[in-house]
Order: sequence, then C-alpha cells, then structure tokens
Amino acid sequence: MARYTVIATVSVDVEMSIEAESAEAAKAAFNDHVIMTAGLVDVPEGSFDVNEDSISDIHIHRARADAA
Repeated sequence: MARYTVIATVSVDVEMSIEAESAEAAKAAFNDHVIMTAGLVDVPEGSFDVNEDSISDIHIHRARADAA
C-alpha cells in the first residue's frame, strides 16, 4: 500500500486543573510543561509514523481558582 505525508494544523481546546501558588504560576506551569502528542485511533500501529508533533502557539484565555 502507498504512503502519503499529511501536513496539517490542528487546534485543540484544553482545560486543565493545576496546583500552583497563583494563577500566574499555574499559567507558567502550563506554558512550560504542556505536552500534546499526535497519533491515530483505530489505525494499526506501524501503518503510520509521526514525523513532527510540536506545539506552535499557546493562547491562555483565562485562569481561575477552582472551588475548594
């Protein structure tokens, strides 16, 4: 079977609760340590390779304190 390289930009919405001293510290932890990886579901392993899955931009909309 032939192989094809697909080049795409994917937008993902993320909501994560982070333990931190402040909202600024939580945002910094997110920016410095967030990881996203690419893969395919319901496609046999070995029938695809991920050549690159880097994060090109992060825009934090807000940070709020969670209810205790």
